[in-house]
Amino acid sequence: MDFAITGDFDREPQFDKYTGLVRTVATISHRAVLMTRHYNWFEPTEALLERLGPWCTVTEERSEWPNTTLRPPNTQTVHEFMLPPEVVLALGESVCGLYGWGGPLPEDLGFIREDGSVVLYSTTHEEEAGLCLSTAEKELLEGACPWLADHVTWRVPTEAERRIRKAGG
Repeated sequence: MDFAITGDFDREPQFDKYTGLVRTVATISHRAVLMTRHYNWFEPTEALLERLGPWCTVTEERSEWPNTTLRPPNTQTVHEFMLPPEVVLALGESVCGLYGWGGPLPEDLGFIREDGSVVLYSTTHEEEAGLCLSTAEKELLEGACPWLADHVTWRVPTEAERRIRKAGG
């Protein structure tokens, strides 16, 4: 998909704003993505992955996931999940905010479309996140999350961003 608008998060959505964001973004996405570092297999990570296990479609070593590209030969484990209500609920209640992923939990929550293009990306340890939306998707998201105006700066994406995020990298 060729997205028309990029939204850069200036402030972290937390609590009800975060759960509302997850619920709404899930409606325009096909899958959710989480990354686990090889050394980060704490009990909360294992418990969450077990909880989400029935809906996991992919667990594989990758050097790319939304908004991240590692230098070869580096990889981390990337997990992709279908988005039934159970997964959306778990993603919304596992942390208090978009940057709460990491530590004892997986990192870098992302949402992607069926074609692999990015809807929402986050790079947890850098506290960076953004949205890649069509005009209709932006209107839907703003209608469901009216607080976005205080958290996101909207702009036209660069050609490089269009190329990278189109393929989900």
